Amino acid sequence: DNTLFSGYIDRQQGLWLGSYNGGIDYLYVGPRAFFPLFTAGDSKRYERFADGWYGVGAENTLWSISYEQELLLIFDERHRVSQSYKLELPSSMLFNRFFLDKGHVLWCGGSSVFSRLDLKTGKRDDYALLENIGRRGTVRGILDIGGDKLLIFGSFGTATFDKRSNEIKYSGLEKVIVSALQDSKGNIWLGGKGEAFLLRKDDGKLETFQTDMSGEGGNIDIWRVSEDNLGRIWFVAGADLWVFDKPTRKFLRHSEFGEDYLFDVMCDKAGFLWLSAGSRLIRYHPEKKTAQYFGEADGLPRKAMLRVDAAFANREGMFFYPTNKGAFLFMPGEVPFNDTPAGIVVSSLRLFNQKVELADSTGIFRREISMEKELVFRHDQNIFTLDFAHLSYFKSDQNQYFYKLEGFEKDWNYVNIPTATYTNLPAGRYTFMVKAANGDGFWNPKPLELRITVLPPWWRTWYAYTLYGLLLAGIVYAVGRFFWLKRIVKQENELYYAKLDFFTNVSHEIRTHLSLISGPLERAYNSVEKGSEVRHFLTYARNNTGRLMLLVNELLDFRKMQNGKTRLQVSGQDVVKLLKNTLAAFEHLASEKGIEIRFRAPDRPVTLWLDVNQIQKVFYNLLGNAFKFTPEGGVVSISVAERDREVLIDVRDTGPGIAPQYLENLFANFFQVYENSRNNTGYGIGLALSKEIVGLHKGELKVASKVRTEAGEGETCFTVVLLKGRAHFGEEEMAVPEAGNLTDPVAVMNDGPRTDTGAADMPQQPTLLIIEDNDELRSFGVEMLRDSYQVMEADNGKSGLALAREQMPDLIICDVMMPEMNGLEVCKELRSHFQTRHIPVILMSARSTTQQMAEGYQAGADAYLIKPFDFRLLELQINNLIRMREGLKEKNSRAVLMEPGDLVVDNPDDEFIARLRDLVLENISDAGFGVNEMAYHTGISVSVLYRKLRALTGMTVNGFSKELRMKRAMQLLELGIYHVNEVANMVGFDDSKYFSREFRKTFGRNPSEIRKS
Repeated sequence: DNTLFSGYIDRQQGLWLGSYNGGIDYLYVGPRAFFPLFTAGDSKRYERFADGWYGVGAENTLWSISYEQELLLIFDERHRVSQSYKLELPSSMLFNRFFLDKGHVLWCGGSSVFSRLDLKTGKRDDYALLENIGRRGTVRGILDIGGDKLLIFGSFGTATFDKRSNEIKYSGLEKVIVSALQDSKGNIWLGGKGEAFLLRKDDGKLETFQTDMSGEGGNIDIWRVSEDNLGRIWFVAGADLWVFDKPTRKFLRHSEFGEDYLFDVMCDKAGFLWLSAGSRLIRYHPEKKTAQYFGEADGLPRKAMLRVDAAFANREGMFFYPTNKGAFLFMPGEVPFNDTPAGIVVSSLRLFNQKVELADSTGIFRREISMEKELVFRHDQNIFTLDFAHLSYFKSDQNQYFYKLEGFEKDWNYVNIPTATYTNLPAGRYTFMVKAANGDGFWNPKPLELRITVLPPWWRTWYAYTLYGLLLAGIVYAVGRFFWLKRIVKQENELYYAKLDFFTNVSHEIRTHLSLISGPLERAYNSVEKGSEVRHFLTYARNNTGRLMLLVNELLDFRKMQNGKTRLQVSGQDVVKLLKNTLAAFEHLASEKGIEIRFRAPDRPVTLWLDVNQIQKVFYNLLGNAFKFTPEGGVVSISVAERDREVLIDVRDTGPGIAPQYLENLFANFFQVYENSRNNTGYGIGLALSKEIVGLHKGELKVASKVRTEAGEGETCFTVVLLKGRAHFGEEEMAVPEAGNLTDPVAVMNDGPRTDTGAADMPQQPTLLIIEDNDELRSFGVEMLRDSYQVMEADNGKSGLALAREQMPDLIICDVMMPEMNGLEVCKELRSHFQTRHIPVILMSARSTTQQMAEGYQAGADAYLIKPFDFRLLELQINNLIRMREGLKEKNSRAVLMEPGDLVVDNPDDEFIARLRDLVLENISDAGFGVNEMAYHTGISVSVLYRKLRALTGMTVNGFSKELRMKRAMQLLELGIYHVNEVANMVGFDDSKYFSREFRKTFGRNPSEIRKS
C-alpha cells in the first residue's frame, strides 16, 4: 500500500525497499531477515503503538498496548489479522506492566496496585498491593508461574497472586526485584540490584547469590534473566554477561563488552545468546566466544533504541524486539553466520610514504607483493608502511585485525584500519604476521606470515669486521715487534755492564754511610755496661745495621761468589721461624694484590745448620719472584717437609708458569725469559745467586712449572733441599754464637727483661695489651712501654682476644696481618661483646691505602698507625686515648649521682650504667642486695661486672652502690621528717652507727646535723 521510490539487492541477495513514509524509511527482506512488526500500511497504528507495550498471548498471538493505554491490539501472525479492544484504565493508577493470559484477561501492575481487566466483559477488579505491610512499591513485572498463580515483582520485592481466591501472598523478600524467570525445572530466578535470588520449587526456600559487580555500592540492575538450551542461567547487568556456576553455586562474570551497555538477553535454540545493546543487537556464542553485531544496516529500525527487558519469543522461537521506533521480529535460526575462512593478503608497500611499484628503483619487488614471501630492505630503507586486507567483503567495515613484527615486538597490535608502519627499524631478520576476523567475528585459524630482512650497512657486515680485526692485529704486531727488537738490541749491549756498574756504585755509597752509623753505634754499645736498658736498645740498632751492611756486602761480593771464594758461617737455626719472619716482609704486597698465603710446616721447630745471612737471600728471592708473578687473587704456598736426612722447602705460586724450553737455563747468570705469559724482568742474577748459595750449603735448588692454558691454571714450584745436621760443613764454616748477634734471632727476641703481666708493684699504671706476631717488634714494644704501663703480650689474634676478655686491659695495640685471626677480626669481636666493647684499640699495619684504613675504622679501631712509624707517635696516641678514657670515667662517675631525668643515655655503656643505677635504687632498702644480685640481674659474671664498672667509672661495685645510697640518704634527711635510724633502714643499712660513720666519710657531716638544719 506504500509508494516505493527505490530498490537495491546487495551481495547476499538481500532486498532493500525505500518509501516516502516517515514512520518506517525502509523494508529489508533477505537472508538477514529482520521484519518490522507493522508494515508501512499500518503507519497510524505504528505511531500509536511505537512506545507502547508488547507481548505474546495465547495461540501464538501478539499483543500491543498503545502508549496512552486506551487501546489493545491483538495480532494473529499466522492468519495476518488483528483485533482491537478499547481500554478504560485510569491514569492515576500509573500502570506500567501488563500480562495477557489465555482467557483474554489482561493483568495490569502499577504503583501499589494490581488490577484484572476482562476483555470480554470490560469488567475491571482492583487489588490493593502492599496494603497489609504498610509499604508502597511499583510493579516491575508479572510472570505466569502456573497453577493459576501469577508472580508479581518490583521495588517492594515479590508476591504471588492466586487467580481462584484472588489472594496476594507476600514472600518476605524486601529487596528490589528488576527481572524474573521460571526455568525449565520450575525454579524461579530473580534479578535485583547487584544480587540474584533463587526460589526453589522443591522446598520453597529462597537462596541468595552475591556478585562482585562494579559500580557504586554494587547496585547495578540485573535487567534480564534467561535460560539457554543447556539449562544454564544467564543474566545481563551493566556491560557484563554473567552465568550461574552450579559447582560453586555462584554467578561468574563470563564476558565483558566494554562500552556496550547490555539491557536484555535472549537464548535461541542453536545456543546463541542475543544481547540488546543500545541501538544494536549482539549475537554471542558462549563456547566459541564469537560476537556479531547487527544494526540498522542489517534491517533494524533506523535510529531506534532497543527497549530494556522487553524482548520476547513465541512458541515457534521467533524473537520480537520492541524499540522506540516500533517493533521488529525475526527467526534467529534464519540469520546466517559466516564462518568460512577468507584469505589475508599484503596489498601494498609504502617506503617513506611513497608507494613501491613492481620493478621500480627501490628494487624490493621481484613480483606482485601479494605473492612475495620475503621482503629485503637496505639499511637506508628502514621506514616503511605495509597495507593488508582480509578478503571477506560482507560487512567488511567490521573486519578486525591483529598484527605483530616478530623479533621486534612482543605483543600483538589490534587495529580496525589494516595498515602497519615501522620507523628506524634496526638491521636484522623479522617475521611480519597478521591475524584477521570477518564482520561476524570469525578469526582465521592461521595468520599471514611475511619474512622481512633489513640489511646492515657495509661497514657493519662480517667481512668488514674481519678486515678491521686483521688491520688492528697487523698494526699491533708491527709496533710491538719494532719496540721488542729495539729493546733486545739495547739490552744485549748494555744490560750486563749497567747492572754491574749500578750495583758497585750504589753499594759503595751505602757502605760509606753505614760505616759512619755502625762505628758510633759500636762504640756506644761497648761503653755501656752489660745488662743495662740502654745496651738492650742499642742491640736492636746494631743488629739491624749489621743486617743492612751484610746486604750491601753481598752486592759487592757477587763476583766473589762467582769465583767460589765466599765462606759460610753456619749455626743451628729454626727454619720454620726463619721462613715466618721472612714472610712478614711480604704481607703488605699480598694484601695489595689480594694474594692468599698458605703456610704448612710441622708444629715443632725444624733445626738446620745454615748461614742465616746467606739463606735469607734465597728465601727473599724465591718469595719475591712468587709474589711478583702471581696474579691478583692468586695463591702463594710455602711448605716445609722433613725426610730422613734432608728437609724440603717448597715455594709454589699460581702464576702463568715457565715454558719447558726455558727451565734448563733458568739458573744461568743474567738469563731472562722473554715471553708474553710472564713479566720480562726478574730472572737476572737472583736465581743464579740463590742456586750458588744453596750449593754452598751442600743442598739443591730445583724448579718445576706448568704453563697456563685455556684448560687449566699455571703453576711454578721452586724446591730447596737442605741436609740435616752439620757433618757436611767444615770447622772453618762454623759460626761462633754471640749474644745479641743476628745469627741467633731467637736470642735477640728474648734478650732483656720481659714485663710480668701479673706484677702488683705498679697497681695504678694503666694496662696495655700488645698483639703482634713479629717477635722482635713485639719485644721492642714491650721494652719501650713497660716503664709507663703494665704491658701484656700475645703473638696472634686468637690468643690476644682471649687474653683481652680475661684481663680487660685499658688499651689494646694490635697488628692487622696475623695468623689464625687478623687484627680487623679481633677489633670486630671486641666491639661485638658487651664486656670488651669499651676498650680502645690502636691498629698497626703496612696497609696504607685510604680504603684499607677505612676498613680499620669501620671495624671499630680508635686509631690506625701505618708501618713504619715513629714510636713517639704511638706513645702520643696511647696517652690521648688513656686520657679520653679517664675523662669518660669521670663523666660516668658524675652521671651516677644525677637525677634520672638529667641522665643522658646515648650509647650502650650509658645504658649499662643507667641500668645498674636503677637496680640499686629499686632495691635500696634491701641490705642484702649486693654484687652477686647485681651480676645476676645484668646477666654477667661478678668478675666481668667488676672489671666493666671499674673501666667505665673508676669505681668498685660496692663504691657505686654506696654513692647512690648516700645520695638518697642525704635527700631523705633534708626533708626533716625522718629520724636517722629510719633513713638508715630506708637506704639499706641495718646498723645506724655504721651508717652515720659512712655518711660522715662521704659528706663530712653527721646525719643528725643535716636533719636539724
